[in-house]
Amino acid sequence: MTKPVKFINAMAFDERGWDYPQAHIAFFNLSVFEATHYSGTEENPVYKQTSEFEEILYSANFWGSQQIKQRGRKSKPLYNLDSKKEIQEDENGEPLRTFSVDMSKPQYQQLMAQGGDPIDVLGRIIEKHYREEVAR
Repeated sequence: MTKPVKFINAMAFDERGWDYPQAHIAFFNLSVFEATHYSGTEENPVYKQTSEFEEILYSANFWGSQQIKQRGRKSKPLYNLDSKKEIQEDENGEPLRTFSVDMSKPQYQQLMAQGGDPIDVLGRIIEKHYREEVAR
């Protein structure tokens, strides 16, 4: 089983649109899409490689509260819901369970620039995205 990147307590909605104001949420990083750039000049032929994230995909599971998790209950998947709290589906009619962070937005670039342990940075970005764009 994949280890969660981060745990938070925040608002969550299940597949029926019910809200859980103090849900305990586990975030899992699925993939990071990045662009690699090389820089160097004729005068300085030592090339430097830099990467920048273009997109981060993640999924999440949640428990209704921290107490429910502590009682050993099973978590529920967090689905991608639209503004009417209805499950969004992919082209095959399957429920969407992934969330996408557009790393070109300044608020995520700022978190990247702060640096630190890569897993911690990834966790901060996912948490910010979830709180500001998903759990609205």
